[in-house]
Amino acid sequence: MADRITEIRIEGLRTVESLTLKLDGLMVLIGENGTGKSTILEACELLRRAAGPDFMSDFHGIHGGMFSLLRDGARHITLEARIAASGATSGVDPPLRYEVTLAPHGVGAVVTRERLDSGPDQYQKILDRQPEQAHVWEASAPDKMRAVVPDPTRLMLSYGGLFSPHPAINRVRDALMGIEVHLPFEVLPSWAARAFKRRSEARGSILLEPATQVSPLAANLANVYHALRNEYGEDHWQDTMDFVRMGLGPEVVSVNTRADAGGGAIALTLSLRERTEPMSAAVLSDGQLAYLAFVGLYRLRSRRTLLAMDEPELHLHPGLLTRVVQFLAASAGSHPVLLATHSDHLLDALPDPAHAVRVCERERGRTRLRSLDREALAAWLEDYRGVGALRADGYMPSVLQEDP
Repeated sequence: MADRITEIRIEGLRTVESLTLKLDGLMVLIGENGTGKSTILEACELLRRAAGPDFMSDFHGIHGGMFSLLRDGARHITLEARIAASGATSGVDPPLRYEVTLAPHGVGAVVTRERLDSGPDQYQKILDRQPEQAHVWEASAPDKMRAVVPDPTRLMLSYGGLFSPHPAINRVRDALMGIEVHLPFEVLPSWAARAFKRRSEARGSILLEPATQVSPLAANLANVYHALRNEYGEDHWQDTMDFVRMGLGPEVVSVNTRADAGGGAIALTLSLRERTEPMSAAVLSDGQLAYLAFVGLYRLRSRRTLLAMDEPELHLHPGLLTRVVQFLAASAGSHPVLLATHSDHLLDALPDPAHAVRVCERERGRTRLRSLDREALAAWLEDYRGVGALRADGYMPSVLQEDP
């Protein structure tokens, strides 16, 4: 992975008046309901959609437009992402800063500013869009720019490839497209899906297709395991099965995909020792299926720049949740991982809670972030097994400090 999202800034979005969140390794948002955790995750999803050609349509049709998103009393919504290279390109590709601002316009919205700069010290302009005109600077001649009349239905960022006069535009687009935002996996029991006429996404047969990432709600879980078994080599597959057995037990022989009799589709099955017939995903427990999705998320190689997830603890007993936290902490070595949780057990499983935890609070109707004081926390953890136990007993305020 060449790039990662290192910081997001939000203004005017629901409960958020102005907020900056640095992303470094594993980060965990906690706080009472209505304090802004879900708003931060939705901002990540909006940034992901900013890389696509249908952002303005999605902004209204999926996210509800200004009526749903604009903070009461705010004049605009601003989303900003900072991007840094990692690995072999960290000393070659400069950090980037991308910002988009939208304001109400009639019953809709208009882009009032779209800006892309490169660093690291004094940021240099690459793209600067105003409502009526945009300026794009040349990569080979930083002092040379050209004017472009922007399409009011699209962000300038969505124009890439050969059209782009500057490679940084493609870098930012790819980095934003690499954001993955996950809600709890859809593991609704089959009987409930039939009773309420809802699809149980991860349980049924799906069309056989390539899988480069776990799709929202784990709808492509069968394709994920088909890819892991057939495209990554035997050693990688055996390691994957070891991770499966860590959570589901040594009696698991293999995770398989079975062809649908109708053709063109596959379904997930689990083979167990001393059981003649494999278990289909339709009869697995909610927790078993959710755990398989987390293993797939961890083991499937993707061009991920940020992983954001809401309530990963759902359906998992404490032992499985501890395994999942270990997966996510390991993944955070290559890209930031941002979790929103209500689970004290998840907090107790964090390897470095003083670094990871950000507490969302609502003060005078606006979201603010606070972090944990490392020295104060260390003193309390002489008597408590973790931050979750500390919070459960009501002592969290004793270790809070303003987010640096």
